[in-house]
Amino acid sequence: MAAATPDTVAAAASVATAATGENAIDATIAGVDITIPTDPTDPIALDGGTSSVRIALPYTGRADNAAIEKAGVVSFDNNNNNGSTIVPVVQKDGSVQINTIIETAKAPIEYAYPVSVPAGGKLQAEPRELSVLDATGGWVAGFLPAWAKDANGAAVYTHYEIRGDTLVQVVEHDRPNVTYPVVADPWLGVNLINHWWWTGSGNSRAVHIDVTPMMGVVTEAIAIWVGRSFQPNRV
Repeated sequence: MAAATPDTVAAAASVATAATGENAIDATIAGVDITIPTDPTDPIALDGGTSSVRIALPYTGRADNAAIEKAGVVSFDNNNNNGSTIVPVVQKDGSVQINTIIETAKAPIEYAYPVSVPAGGKLQAEPRELSVLDATGGWVAGFLPAWAKDANGAAVYTHYEIRGDTLVQVVEHDRPNVTYPVVADPWLGVNLINHWWWTGSGNSRAVHIDVTPMMGVVTEAIAIWVGRSFQPNRV
């Protein structure tokens, strides 16, 4: 499969990866149980013990089953002539990066990821990120800021939209001067926050967040990647 791939693919976790059986990947990393199914219609699951989340992939109606790209990396060719392939990457910090490889200008602009939100909970947009909250407003999981880059390393305008319990990444690759392929992704993690608390009231009300080491690693990684160019490659 020809694709442009970020450095995070090369740094994927070295875990057992198979193209047969129920799960292509079934591993525990940094205290997070991660399963990536072989069937594209089944959701990816992350279970951090105290919090868990499941996310389904876009355009699975005619997608192939998982193909092994390397340890910790599989691909789902959407196989429906829409010019996109989904490449989940398991990271060493227990997060999952779901790369969307947009190969042509005919590919869709929107990529919808249904999320298993706890009963009474919701998806909530933050200033840049997106959170999954439970019925009490407690933090369950989070998606780091949306990003997309073209084959020259140029940023491609992208953002998240929330539609019910579905996260939609809008990638405006139809703008001028975009060189294909384009790579975009939601980066999903649990076990990112130890606890949080409010102080103050009214306009001075503020939230304080005690993050886990994993959150620090993920935030640093995405900050490095967003500012980094990459080269077209084959996985």
